[in-house]
Amino acid sequence: MNNNKIIDEFQKNIYGYIPAIFNYIKFKFNIIENDKITINNIYVNRIQIEYILYDTNKQLIWNILIYIPVTNKKVNCILGLNFNGNYTVYTDENIIKTKIETEHKNISGYDKEEWQIEYLLKNNFAVCTLYLGQIKPSKIPGKYDKLDENFYKGIDIFSGNENKNEWGTIYKWAWGLNKVAIFIKYELNLNIDKIILYGLSRLGKSALWSMTIYDIYDSIICACSGRGGAANSKRNKVETVEQINKRFPTWFCDNYKKYNNNTIKNIKIDQELLLYIISPKRVYISSSFKDKYSDIYGELLTILHSEKYYKNIKKNININFNNYQNILKNNLNCNLFTYDCNIGYHCSNKVHGVYSEDWIHYLKFLSNT
Repeated sequence: MNNNKIIDEFQKNIYGYIPAIFNYIKFKFNIIENDKITINNIYVNRIQIEYILYDTNKQLIWNILIYIPVTNKKVNCILGLNFNGNYTVYTDENIIKTKIETEHKNISGYDKEEWQIEYLLKNNFAVCTLYLGQIKPSKIPGKYDKLDENFYKGIDIFSGNENKNEWGTIYKWAWGLNKVAIFIKYELNLNIDKIILYGLSRLGKSALWSMTIYDIYDSIICACSGRGGAANSKRNKVETVEQINKRFPTWFCDNYKKYNNNTIKNIKIDQELLLYIISPKRVYISSSFKDKYSDIYGELLTILHSEKYYKNIKKNININFNNYQNILKNNLNCNLFTYDCNIGYHCSNKVHGVYSEDWIHYLKFLSNT
């Protein structure tokens, strides 16, 4: 099975193709702050950077926030995009607020439950994050339409008119994650060892795609990612392909819309092939039992359907697929979870989101190497 052909099918039918111009965009950066601080008695460097993408006559600034423990040893780094601005991931009044972030009018630390900065630092992980809207605003109907259309176009300033095969927003975020990963690992001299990709919901979709097509990451935490993420596409229940295309028409390439009206069953590929390409790197998929959107059964089916690829082609992969069969047979009992060597899983008893108890599972998985 040819990985390049599989990726091409995903690009042609779901995520789109990246315009050639993005192979030539340059970057420069300014370190705005690199201060040693204490967080809950932990010595930490807080680093804030302007990452500037530019060509001959255009530029775009991304604001990157990094917390990294002060140590002589290499540390692993959790890298992910955030929904509402860097200043929302932790209660820290010194985090820079940009104009586009403050459009959300959230308070400092609004999303700290999801990010668990103190817990990660205590366990010797660095954290790096960037606001998704600086790469490409999420096309949410209603409140942020004016912001998307008139105020900020993100990386689209570098490209012309899109065709049916050009990348959607999910791919744009995935590309942005890769640019940041390369930057923090190779340009900043931060003593970072492994980069663990993290994403929730639509950002879980982007993280999974980024993990599939770029080699820089060591492992991934993919939470509540649903349709277009970890959930089996051909099952097409809970949030269907047609529903997601109508609610968020810019997330995927236009060709994905031809699979509306339940024609997704005719697609040649499905999400278990993403896991196949990623292997033997490690994947953790988490679900929330009360989630109305992400199709937790579909996410488990992706793991189960990947068995034939792992066992027939990559026989050295250590996955106990019986664990996943047991979870399905027990109606997704939230006490069932697995930290298998290559694929981990749990289902919380929560609504759509990531919470402090989820991170306990994630770190147990990451420590089980």
